[in-house]
Amino acid sequence: MDHLASTCAFCEHRGVTQGRMRDDSQHNFWILTADGMLFFFGMIFISFESVLPVFLVRLGAPRIVISLIPVAIVLGVNLPSIVAAGLVERRREKRRYILGVAAWQRIPWVMVALLIPLLAPTRPGWLIAAVLLAVLAATAAGGFVIPAFFHLVSATIPVERRGSLFALRSIFSYLFGVGGGLLVRLILGNVSFPSNYMLLYLIASAILFMGLVVFSFIREPPGEAIERPLRPAERIKKVSASSGSYRAYLAARACLIIAFATTSFFPVYLVERFSLPDSVSGTFAIITAATFILINPIFGRLGNRVGYKPVFVVAFAALVAAGVIGLAEAPQFLAYGLIAMTAIAQSVNLLAWNMTMEFAPQGEVASYVGVTGFYVGLIGPVSIVSGLVVQWLGFNGLFALSALSGAAGLLIMVIGVEEPRVMQRRLNQPDIPI
Repeated sequence: MDHLASTCAFCEHRGVTQGRMRDDSQHNFWILTADGMLFFFGMIFISFESVLPVFLVRLGAPRIVISLIPVAIVLGVNLPSIVAAGLVERRREKRRYILGVAAWQRIPWVMVALLIPLLAPTRPGWLIAAVLLAVLAATAAGGFVIPAFFHLVSATIPVERRGSLFALRSIFSYLFGVGGGLLVRLILGNVSFPSNYMLLYLIASAILFMGLVVFSFIREPPGEAIERPLRPAERIKKVSASSGSYRAYLAARACLIIAFATTSFFPVYLVERFSLPDSVSGTFAIITAATFILINPIFGRLGNRVGYKPVFVVAFAALVAAGVIGLAEAPQFLAYGLIAMTAIAQSVNLLAWNMTMEFAPQGEVASYVGVTGFYVGLIGPVSIVSGLVVQWLGFNGLFALSALSGAAGLLIMVIGVEEPRVMQRRLNQPDIPI
């Protein structure tokens, strides 16, 4: 009788625990959705793909400087993650770590806003350098956050809902972003330079800090700290040797970085070729937002159901298409498709870490995120070649680079990469038909 009572009590306790975990998962799903919505909405006002390149050109930056934007982003976001993986594993509570570091994703933009009226009129070169340093500082803070963030995602959000999570984060932010793009256009067209850009950076900073406040309400499940995590070299060796498919995935990511670096020049190309005003950045932001709203539900559902390899395939095809549009010297209406193709390719950035997580065995997400980030960061400086190509060969050389690197990545992804969800099922349950 006592045994029966204890069994019932155990079952009841287990049911209550599972119910609480479901409630926490649902709560975290919407907290992470709101956090992402505010982050991406805020970034529209200082968009690395449209607003920032036009701002730097307005300050007199040469084309080679524009090519430093994707380099700074790739280095900042990715290289710190191999160090951050060990820092994250040492901490039982990841939430507090994320809040402390993520503040530095926001602070650089406040500093840029304060520097604009001081430096833009008399020392634009100093301001250009300050903006590039802000990009590097903010993205580096993001690089230290990423392993902890995706550890929380993997611990609290079921695999079949992760695609929906990141799609919704993007969709909601860019639904607001359509209005944000109109506001960008209004501010750039009606407020004098450089006050217009100062206002954009202040608006972005306020929205980004709101997102951080929302994130503070995340419910973190109990975790374990690793007293002696692997050293970076050991971690790199272990993860790199995991599978040929994973190594092919890294090669495809390298092609994506090179191809995506070319897209920083697309707004500059459009402004120069068609003699467009600065306010067209608002139009570019609206096209980007509309493309995200249309494509991300499809990508999210695809990722939920079958995995993220097809998403990469579409992204590479979009970069090839962008190269063809540019080489064909399309008329203005069709040339705006360059911005839409950029947005489609950029969508994979929102979901790429999901694919990385699926390569990782249970409990090793931070390691795989860290090592992947390390390799992606190493290839990042190569993307400066896009600036050299524009400088020496003009925009036709840039579009050829976009098409060729996109085609190479597409080939590697199709032939060399096995969908990790399928691969894990094959390795763990080899007798079950796939």
